[in-house]
Formats: sequence, structure tokens, C-alpha cells
Amino acid sequence: SDGNLWALLEDFLVGAEADGYEEIDYVAGMLIDKIHEKYDVCCIGNLDVRFVLTRGTPEEARAHMLEILDAGKGEEGGHIVMSSNCLHEDVKLELYLAALGAYREHYGLPPLDL
Repeated sequence: SDGNLWALLEDFLVGAEADGYEEIDYVAGMLIDKIHEKYDVCCIGNLDVRFVLTRGTPEEARAHMLEILDAGKGEEGGHIVMSSNCLHEDVKLELYLAALGAYREHYGLPPLDL
């Protein structure tokens, strides 16, 4: 869910016996590495669509993707890269493609041929 859920996270994840946590809101301070320090849960999301992919630069979009990939690595439940919310109309295609390019490069995948 969106927003800062730290006050609810114990009940939200442990109380509900959740295996995953989707739409993790980076801007609200819900950082994957911090979640993994306390919970063995698959984190889904964390790609900022509020600022980085709407107002940032391609370099910032690439750096942000690499940051969340680094935060999500490890054995603590895993990470599925996804936006922290929908890819809405204010997300700039250039910035989304820069983030996607960083992802593909990080995993040794060929660039997209658009």
C-alpha cells in the first residue's frame, strides 16, 4: 500500500502472515533495505513515480533504479522491481526508459530496440 506504513508494518506483514508487500512507497520512507532488516518478505515496488520519474533527469532515473536494485538484493525475501504506484500520465517516457535501461544493463540484458 502507498504511504508511510512503519507504524502498521508489524500487523500488516506478520499479523497477516504476508509473503509479499506491494507498492512500497519510496518517497514516504518505505525503503526496501530497512524493511528487509526486520522482515523476511518479498518487497514489490519502490520505483519512485512521484518525483524521480516525473521531474528527474535520465541520470537520476538510472541512479534511482540502481539504488533500489542494490537495496533489494540478498536473501531476505527478495525484491520484484515495480513502480511504487501506477505508471501515471505524468511519468515521462524518457525517464522510465532510462530506469528500465539501468535495470537491463545491471542484469546483462541487451538494450531495448525501440
